[in-house]
Amino acid sequence: MVFRFTNDQDKELLRELIRLKSFVAVRGTTLRVWSDVAASLSSAFGVEVNVKQIRDRLTLLKQMFKDSEAAAALGSGIEESVDAVNIQSHYDEREGLVRKYVALEDHFKSEKKAVKAKKQQKDEQLAMLIVVMPTAVFLVVRQYQVPHHERHGRHQNG
Repeated sequence: MVFRFTNDQDKELLRELIRLKSFVAVRGTTLRVWSDVAASLSSAFGVEVNVKQIRDRLTLLKQMFKDSEAAAALGSGIEESVDAVNIQSHYDEREGLVRKYVALEDHFKSEKKAVKAKKQQKDEQLAMLIVVMPTAVFLVVRQYQVPHHERHGRHQNG
């Protein structure tokens, strides 16, 4: 028998994903987080649900949400902001939960990109220092170097 998610099960799925924030999981622990979600939902639903079913359902819910946002933007001519809707008032609605999950996921991804960009900028600056520094040191040393003939006494002619 094929398992089909109901609206209430979708909401339970989304609440659990929001609670555990699967997108924040550190590399190597992601499967454990998804397995925890599957175990929790299986217990709540009274039916075995596996990780693939959950991930596939989340992907579908997010796609349906994005499609509905795009359709709303086309209809009104204005793109709706994820923050424009009071998420708390929609916490019991599936679309509100998807909106909250997507907002959290997007925020985490943008924070992660910002940290990565900052690190890359620091690395580039450090690399530049490594390239420039030896040349600068060489020039300073050369400037203060005593000429060879002055170091070893006066130049002796014959």
